[in-house]
Amino acid sequence: MFDIQLLKSFPVEVIYKILDQDFLSLRDVSNYLFNKSTHSVAQQILNERCLAHICVGKRRNYESVITSLYDNEVKRGPHYWHVYYNFTNSLQFANWLSTHNQFANFTIQIFIDQFEIEQLRVLKLLQGKNLKIYLNWEDEDSNTVSKFSHVIWPSLGEIFDLVNNRVKLVLEYENVIDLPMTFDLDNLVSFEWRYYYSTGQRIELASGLNTAHNTLEKIIINSMNRMPLDIVLNTPFPNLTDFIVKSPLSEPQGTCRLLSKCPRLKTLVLHSTYFGDIAGFLQSVAPTGLQKLKTLELCNNRLGHIEGIDFSRYFPSLQNLTIKFENGSPHHRFEFKNIVLPSTLRTLNLQAKRLISFNVIKGPSYLFKLDLSYNNPVSYKFDNTFEEISILNLSYNRSILSSIYRFDLFHIADFIFFKVEELHLQGCNINNEDLEALASKYHYTTNDSTTFPLPLCKLRKLNLSNNKLTNLRCFNNHLFRNMKSLTYLDLSFNAFYYLNDDNFPLLCENYPNLLTINLTGNSRLNSVKLNEGYPKLETMYTPVKQNY
Repeated sequence: MFDIQLLKSFPVEVIYKILDQDFLSLRDVSNYLFNKSTHSVAQQILNERCLAHICVGKRRNYESVITSLYDNEVKRGPHYWHVYYNFTNSLQFANWLSTHNQFANFTIQIFIDQFEIEQLRVLKLLQGKNLKIYLNWEDEDSNTVSKFSHVIWPSLGEIFDLVNNRVKLVLEYENVIDLPMTFDLDNLVSFEWRYYYSTGQRIELASGLNTAHNTLEKIIINSMNRMPLDIVLNTPFPNLTDFIVKSPLSEPQGTCRLLSKCPRLKTLVLHSTYFGDIAGFLQSVAPTGLQKLKTLELCNNRLGHIEGIDFSRYFPSLQNLTIKFENGSPHHRFEFKNIVLPSTLRTLNLQAKRLISFNVIKGPSYLFKLDLSYNNPVSYKFDNTFEEISILNLSYNRSILSSIYRFDLFHIADFIFFKVEELHLQGCNINNEDLEALASKYHYTTNDSTTFPLPLCKLRKLNLSNNKLTNLRCFNNHLFRNMKSLTYLDLSFNAFYYLNDDNFPLLCENYPNLLTINLTGNSRLNSVKLNEGYPKLETMYTPVKQNY
């Protein structure tokens, strides 16, 4: 226990850093609520680090697939301390809340049909809080659509104070929907719908005419079924910042068109939702542009070729663009070329888009991360726009290095070895000959045998795991000796038989910043005879049991 008297002389910022520690108990921090010098700081820490869990009712269907108990946001998140309470009756809850009312964050899992509405009205004592409500509607014969629409959903405003709290609602609807449904989302901050069956009925998301109650900031649609959902947004949501759909939609164009009336939209995620060309998608979702959109994620859709698109015109503030897992026939190959990206972009993820070409003609000079893994490279150009990339992932592009010297694509090598800080070439079918042939092209000498200097290599991490390497003699070459900034080399799951100073020239004097070499999973490695002066070797899951 800290001595409160010792804290009084510190500024508030220092007191906060001292008390904001996970090794303290909830009781420790609660004690500081009763001292004037630390009260405000202790309350701030409780607001950020403590989460109270209230369970109202219990699961009766043990074959249920309700997932709320496993949400990462609830189980992990930023919270150090968790307090649990099982609701039994209104009087006991009121007594419990009187001693826990200083908490700001509550999650409430409620099986609302198991209690009378009159008993649950005591939950309105929660005011000025952040509430995340999991409304569970189990698969039972008595839990009909009519009952939910006319009794359960309208009663939410009677049970919870939706106006004086920030309420995020997760509806886990397990029963069959055999009638159209309408959800009035007034006074909610976030609405997530989790559905587990197929339905052909229309689902309407709406808000009332009073704009003061149209507070919705986030919509999430999650369906475990692959049948298209008929989702209709009947009302513009002017405060909407996040729209996430992980389900096929029967009319995606109509749903997307309404997003153009959401001027604050920052995150748009569509998984298995849109089937059509990229130009049609852009015209549907952003004919005049989404000026504040920062994250666009299009996964497992069917967009085909992406050519001649100016993303900066539609999304001038975009920071993260993901277009991956192309739906449709696995035999089709696609192009991503003549693309203009916004200058604000920081990450570009085109994983498993089955790309044969990549060419950005205008965009940011710097990218934090570019992911082109699991593609089919034939024509990749990096140097038209990008001057530097922190993380470049080319893993599982089966012919990426062999293509460089077979088809004279050394502009790729010039970029990836000199303008990248972290390079992933995992599972690219790389063998010794590939590295040696590549390295030989960079051994330039004059008539007096003087070696031309290479550009400064920025590479700090190099991943060559899951390839076919048996030695690294080529690391004596000018190209690899130039990697003076290298700190980590991953050679796990390759084909090394033995290592000695000749076939493994990775001495610290040659690579002064290299700290670790990962040799995990080299199952044929049975001999390591190296002199002193090597970095640490990780040899887990090899016949060589010792880490050097």
